[in-house]
Amino acid sequence: MTILKKDRYPGIRSFEAEDKRLFYGRTKEIDDLFSLVKIKPLVVFFGKSGLGKSSLLKAGLGSVLLENHFFPIMIRVQDTSVSPIKTVLSELEPFIDQKKLAQFGGKSTNQIWEAINASSFKDSNGNPATPVLIFDQFEELFNHEKTVQSEWAAQLSDLVEGRRPKDVVEAFQQIPRRERTAEQLAWFEPPEVKILFAIRSDRMSELHQLRFQLPAILQNRFELKPLQSSQANEAIEKPAALIGAEFISLPFTYAPETVQEIQSNLSNKAGEIESFQLQIVCQHIEEKVKTQQSEGKQDIIATSDFLGGEGGIQNILKNYYDNHVKNLGSEENQLAARKLLEEGLIADGRRIGVADAVVKGTFGIDDDLLAKLLESRLIRPENTRLGRSFEISHDTLVAPILCLLYTSPSP
Repeated sequence: MTILKKDRYPGIRSFEAEDKRLFYGRTKEIDDLFSLVKIKPLVVFFGKSGLGKSSLLKAGLGSVLLENHFFPIMIRVQDTSVSPIKTVLSELEPFIDQKKLAQFGGKSTNQIWEAINASSFKDSNGNPATPVLIFDQFEELFNHEKTVQSEWAAQLSDLVEGRRPKDVVEAFQQIPRRERTAEQLAWFEPPEVKILFAIRSDRMSELHQLRFQLPAILQNRFELKPLQSSQANEAIEKPAALIGAEFISLPFTYAPETVQEIQSNLSNKAGEIESFQLQIVCQHIEEKVKTQQSEGKQDIIATSDFLGGEGGIQNILKNYYDNHVKNLGSEENQLAARKLLEEGLIADGRRIGVADAVVKGTFGIDDDLLAKLLESRLIRPENTRLGRSFEISHDTLVAPILCLLYTSPSP
């Protein structure tokens, strides 16, 4: 079996749980967000697209939760053909004691409440853990019908408020006191659960649509800001210094002037840096390093020349999409990939998920080309119990794709 080695910098794809070792620069944010989740039943985690919200959740917060008697469950509700309630139930299914659910369930229309109550979760040490439902890219909920949104929010409200659903209370009251067993009493006890919504800043106003079902939805908020200079330094230099056979390149270092040039080119007026841009630039440098190492060079120091001279950093960002498409091989492959990316995975100016069968059938993407697209990080897979789908790796890639769409001949 061939083990694929990993980049030190993932580019525009988000860090995954297995990338924890590579994830630098967000220690304070991880600790602060964990402290909030620990004491509050519902937290809204928000920030601009491109700041690394998904990465912080997967490679940062997730492991901290597991080490502290919590169990994170990542959920996406992007598929509008499937109700958000069904999506949550599908993600919970592996943890449900079906015998327990059959014995005590069926008394409530709140399926999520019953599913949580019938489930058991373990932390990294195998001890009982409190589930944390993490709804990543929560803005996707608002692509569903409003009635569907309301039904979903109503089911979560009982969990947030730590109460029994009304029909559960009625069922409990029908059991004579003397006949109530310890198992029944445990079942009717509201489960302890935490909920986190991760949403883009520009979609925050849509949360007001849920205020009737979830009155506390905006009470506990945590904003993710761009990287500060010291944080960016960590994210640039520390992954390069890591030693390990799992990496695609050997360890290398950065010249101080290279780090300074990256920061000065990517910083906004407040001296802040967006994570996704930083990762693309650093990934570009690693590719240069890998080429030199393949030629037998050792102890490589990444100088400013690695950035391509004047205008180099801006060109790296601008040409990311175009260059990766050109690396897919034949002209036929490039056209097929562009058709998928430009017509299939973007709708109304936003990225959407497309099922595996549609990618291969409608757009004619064979397994070999699909593997190349995944390796390029232009797209990423989403694996759920409802099947595998694909989407553009990051919102910030939509603009350059659309730019080329309207300035280049149609595929």
